[in-house]
Amino acid sequence: MHMFLARQFEAAAFAVFLVGTAVLAFVDARTMRLPNRVLYPVSWSGLLLLACAAALSGSWHRLAVALVSAAVLVAVFLLLHATSGLGRGDVRLAGLLGLFLGWVGLGSVFTGLILGTVIGGVFGVLLLVGSAGHRRMVPYGPFLILGAWLALLLRARA
Repeated sequence: MHMFLARQFEAAAFAVFLVGTAVLAFVDARTMRLPNRVLYPVSWSGLLLLACAAALSGSWHRLAVALVSAAVLVAVFLLLHATSGLGRGDVRLAGLLGLFLGWVGLGSVFTGLILGTVIGGVFGVLLLVGSAGHRRMVPYGPFLILGAWLALLLRARA
């Protein structure tokens, strides 16, 4: 019974994650902003639901990996924010993505980050080529989110 409930909490957490990150990707693509009024509730409710899943299943190690992954990605993105044009919203988004990808496993954290970065880079190059070199700001959040979703899909198929 505990495992059934744990899976229900985990499913609810990922439902919140998918809907919340879809909203964030859409908003960021249109406004170049990742609003805290969406990001924080998704992050905190996701953390609470994953903590409930960990408590019911006894998989505290998964929650620990998720929290460490979130912290490491925030630290890396803070460094990038300080040295580049990366926005603070992307730093907070990195924590959310690290939490959920870390819950699934470290491989998913790396895969999601790499996929999001590569897809965003390819898009940026295509945009530069297509606009004859005119500079244009591109939101990074949708690409990070797409990379995370693809990493989750790849993990689900394994």
